Amino acid sequence: SVGARVSAPNGGSGWVMDLDAEWHRRQEWAQRNEFLGKRVICEVMGDDGVPYLVPGTVWGWLPPEESNYREGGREDAPLVPLWRAHPDDIELRKGRIQSTDFEEHEVKRAMRMFEKRARREDRQAARELDDADSP
Repeated sequence: SVGARVSAPNGGSGWVMDLDAEWHRRQEWAQRNEFLGKRVICEVMGDDGVPYLVPGTVWGWLPPEESNYREGGREDAPLVPLWRAHPDDIELRKGRIQSTDFEEHEVKRAMRMFEKRARREDRQAARELDDADSP
């Protein structure tokens, strides 16, 4: 039910929100997918109308026959699977920003963005350590 705490495929937990219930079916297919638990960058629209790039985790997916979503949202396109990610920031999830849905090419791009950001942050941290060690 909405507001209940549930376990996530990656061992974490999350809150069920409006429209999330369809992603938590106890179907076999819902438990296994290569992208579940992967770290991504989600583009979310803030209450101020400004888009933000924030880290999140893929926690749900729907195969094409369950998603009923057509590629690119076009009526004449084939049905495609969808993946849902929640931002890490719980404050964002309490407000309007609850999740981001991705087509396959989008979830792959979001995973690459996360890896790129993580590498950049690692390099920055290494530089700061080097600077701290300098006389």
